[in-house]
Amino acid sequence: MAIISTTSALDASISALRANQQALGVISNNIANANSTGYSQELIKESPDVTGGNLQGVNMNQVTRAADNFLITASRNQFSSVGTTEVLNDYYQRIQSYYGTPDGASDTTASGNSINDALNQFFTSVNTLSSNTATASSRTAAINQGVALATNISTLASNLENTRFQADQDIATGITYINSQLQALQSTNTAIQNATRAGSSTAPLLDQRDSTLQNIAEYMNVNVSIQADGEASVSTGGSGITLLTPTVRYQLGYNPAGSVQDFTSNSTLQPITVSQINLDGSLTLTSAQLVSGGISGVTSGNGAITSKINQGKLAGLLQMRDSSIPQLITQVNNVASNITNSVNAIQNNGAGFPPPNTLTGTRGITSTQKFAMTGSVMIGVTDASGNPVASPYPNQPGGVPPLTLNLGTLDGGQPTVQDIVNAINSYYGPPPHEVSLGDLNNIQLQSVSDAAATGSNYTFNLQLSNYGANNSAVQVTGVTVSGAGSSVISGVPSSTTNINAGTVGNSGNMTVNFGGAGPWTLNATVQSTDTVTGVVSTDTITYQINPAASGLEGTISNFTNGSFGGNAAIVLPNTTQPIARAQIVDANGNPAAPGTAGFLQIKTNNSSNGIAINELDSSQIAQINPTNGGVLANTDTGRGFSDFFQLNDFFVRDSSGNSTALNMQVNSAIQQNPALISTGQLTPSNPPSNPSAIPSYTYGLSIGNNQAAINLAALQSQQVSFAAASGIPALNVTLSDYSSEVISFAAQSISAASLNATNENDVYTGLQQQAQSISGVNIDQQMSNMLLYQNSYEASAKIITTVQSIFTALENALS
Repeated sequence: MAIISTTSALDASISALRANQQALGVISNNIANANSTGYSQELIKESPDVTGGNLQGVNMNQVTRAADNFLITASRNQFSSVGTTEVLNDYYQRIQSYYGTPDGASDTTASGNSINDALNQFFTSVNTLSSNTATASSRTAAINQGVALATNISTLASNLENTRFQADQDIATGITYINSQLQALQSTNTAIQNATRAGSSTAPLLDQRDSTLQNIAEYMNVNVSIQADGEASVSTGGSGITLLTPTVRYQLGYNPAGSVQDFTSNSTLQPITVSQINLDGSLTLTSAQLVSGGISGVTSGNGAITSKINQGKLAGLLQMRDSSIPQLITQVNNVASNITNSVNAIQNNGAGFPPPNTLTGTRGITSTQKFAMTGSVMIGVTDASGNPVASPYPNQPGGVPPLTLNLGTLDGGQPTVQDIVNAINSYYGPPPHEVSLGDLNNIQLQSVSDAAATGSNYTFNLQLSNYGANNSAVQVTGVTVSGAGSSVISGVPSSTTNINAGTVGNSGNMTVNFGGAGPWTLNATVQSTDTVTGVVSTDTITYQINPAASGLEGTISNFTNGSFGGNAAIVLPNTTQPIARAQIVDANGNPAAPGTAGFLQIKTNNSSNGIAINELDSSQIAQINPTNGGVLANTDTGRGFSDFFQLNDFFVRDSSGNSTALNMQVNSAIQQNPALISTGQLTPSNPPSNPSAIPSYTYGLSIGNNQAAINLAALQSQQVSFAAASGIPALNVTLSDYSSEVISFAAQSISAASLNATNENDVYTGLQQQAQSISGVNIDQQMSNMLLYQNSYEASAKIITTVQSIFTALENALS
């Protein structure tokens, strides 16, 4: 019985020795990894070895780890939120530098470099120009500050677009990383399965599994399902798209943008897909869309990008790429377009000194496009000194009065571009023989109908020019038309038309019907009464109308009868050369074919002369549908004549009349020739020194005329209507105040991103601390356990030594 008891003691001591040795190994491992990230302390699970009701020693069960699965899951989910806010904060910190430092923000002696500072510096230079229009240096300084303002805004827009592109590249990098982590997790799952089958400890592998899951969660929130043996299955958070099972792995796919131009040109971006990986490594043809393709920045409707990723770095990158940065770009575009439009409206309502000999618009048009327009525009031609060009007619000693083109009556207020071209050319084209009658300098027939043909109605009016001393009351007392069967249909006015001195008007429309073959002659009897003297002048004037299928609308026909029986007289010009010409040209400045795309151009015949335009009350209010004559939607610009056709822009606009921050720049022609910046406006010429002479109705420019510059300087304090733009409501404020709103919005977004990142990190840190309190290694506790197991080890060893001594003594006694 003693031998049996001694043997039992030996067996128990040996099992205890092995258990203590294994326990010491676990403790040593815990101490060694006390500071290892993601390490969970390993726990020793011991149980008594009982055989037949008798205690035989101690069993060492599988080593486990100290972990709270609830806290691990909560921490992993929170880490996705941290990933989102850290990306947003990181990107907003980059963006902060793009907006510049406001004046005096960090150094009261230094000027700022924000949009607002550049805008204020531009207006400071314009204020100086308004007081010194004759000084070349003042013009150059104003243009240079305009260039600096445009560069500031375009650089900001370029940086924002490049940051969008970088976010897209980071998305592609993140997807590659997620795929590598899914592959690593698949390998860990296999290792866990093998360890479980072998009865080995899976504690290190479970830590590895959780660390990999944490890496994936940093980029996108995921749902995790843990199998009984510890293997993990993963799907996307919320949408539940499978990414990994114990037997199948999936792969994310994305083809990123090739360059920043894909964003500036609003190209369609590719979707982010999830595809199953086949056994041979190929991908299945069918895939799920995690993020749809579309146009970055479009938030609804066709082209909008939708995402099933709502947390993690990918969510933050997608938000920056498709929402946050486009929002900022929209605001900056609103600044740029309003500055551009406001400055250009003033630039187009004036002229530099000397004025340019050619004005070529940049709005794309065709000759057949028809626009609804109201009001009048003044188009003048001056010589290099700003004086009105000499008139070819002896009864206009002061020079050629400017053309005051009534757009509201031209073709009923809906002229085609060709109508406008014809009207300008009729006035400034080769000077015809004129017929004067009383106070009227000239009486011309103007076609309202576009065609003239046998059997058709033809509508016209008489254009009446009065550059005399007094107003004239004009009445058409009779109209006849040649050709068998021709007749007067309607419109011969029964009342008089008042044509004020210094103006051009018309008699009102009349309609005839042509019989027989053309050409036809049309006789109009006109009576002009001087409203001051009461003198009545009358005569019959004959015009020839040639057959035409189209192209007559707006054209002028001069008289054909050279002898008059009444009071009319012929006035002969001293030249046949035109003063100026309007036409539609292509991008190379060559005449565009009828109906093809081009740009409106007005050019003086003499390169020493120049064109100056006063917008007056002209306004483009709509584009007319050529098919049904209706108004096309969203075609009301409200811009004056020159501003609409973009004949004299300071800041560049595209062919559709739009401008963006990215492409903001000063007109290269103005940069090359500072004299082109508008400083003055056409003003009435000085009256004749002889009070009995015919008044002067001419307009001119002078180098000291500063009205346009004054108007531009006044823009600084004028309120401008801004449409709502992505987070900023519609406002009626100054340009400077709105640019401050844009800077403030960005600053608030930056501050909010920083605060959110801090708050989410604080929550994550709290969860980590709770988890660490369970899974972390306590060195003091481990050292205490080590002493305990060392003592147990030594005690077990002592028992073994004692039993060995007993056996030795028994052996000696028996021998």
